[in-house]
Amino acid sequence: IVPDLAFQDFPLSGPLQLAAQITGPINNPEAAMSIEIQPGSLGGTPFDNFHSLVLLKDHQILIEQMSINKGEYQLSAYGRIPLSAIEKAPDGRSESMDVSIRLDYADLGILPVITPAVTQASGPTAGDLHITGSLAAPEITGKITITNGNIQFLNVRRPLERIELEILFEGQTFVINKGEAHMGSGNVVLSGKGGLVGTSLSNYEARLVADNLEFDSPMYRGPINMNLALLSGVKQPLLQGDINIERTTIRVPLSMLLESSDGFYLPTLGLDVQVHVGNRVRFYDPVFYDLNPRGEIRIRRTLQNPALDGFLEATSSRIWYLNSQFRII
Repeated sequence: IVPDLAFQDFPLSGPLQLAAQITGPINNPEAAMSIEIQPGSLGGTPFDNFHSLVLLKDHQILIEQMSINKGEYQLSAYGRIPLSAIEKAPDGRSESMDVSIRLDYADLGILPVITPAVTQASGPTAGDLHITGSLAAPEITGKITITNGNIQFLNVRRPLERIELEILFEGQTFVINKGEAHMGSGNVVLSGKGGLVGTSLSNYEARLVADNLEFDSPMYRGPINMNLALLSGVKQPLLQGDINIERTTIRVPLSMLLESSDGFYLPTLGLDVQVHVGNRVRFYDPVFYDLNPRGEIRIRRTLQNPALDGFLEATSSRIWYLNSQFRII
């Protein structure tokens, strides 16, 4: 029951301490179970301590205590889950769950612990969710918010700051009611909506619009302007939209170009993205190339097997190979 209930899509791992007491008749047993994992990970995300106290009584699972802690941050849950909400009773009954989930003392400051791509982060995160319905068709109400957040990414000069996010859950649908952030003088806006079918998303649409986002890193230095949408599809999600590159210097290390993609995870994703390479774009590496391209490329098919249509032309450019310099005029 426990794996089906909570961890079917989020593997739970770590040293386990378990104590259980079971009494009563086999057709209506009563049980008390205490689980402690310290430390561990849930879905690949590390935590310091997982603790739960769960009772089985009168054909119901009673979650007396359940919490996951990482430093000062905590996610907690409590409530009841009738067994008929997991699997219909012999008489066809399917009772409703009644579970509450809370984010306590949560903050974006946990991100550097979870991923090395973030070096520093801050911003209060709040959330209260109420789950009813059956396990196969849950209904979630409540919201998750981030207020005045800041994220500093590894090897990126400017932080993503003034992050505001509000996601509303309304039964079997959700809406990104607010999503915005700033980097330098530019900003990015996130919006979206979708449905919930069991633990999966359905009929979703998310849109990301970046307007002169001032990105400065060793690989990309310049404004980011794009309008992208992620749409649900029959076989796979589809990423479509436009990316406009201007007044930008891009450096792709030769080691990255030669490196095999084996071992890299690429999500299943359809593509239909138009890339415009405009004025004052420079592909530069002091050892290998100095290119000034312009043109249009349309990227279609899939992320694993893309197809590119269009052209790029470069003038007043140079390429170095085996101590020889080649000029493009």
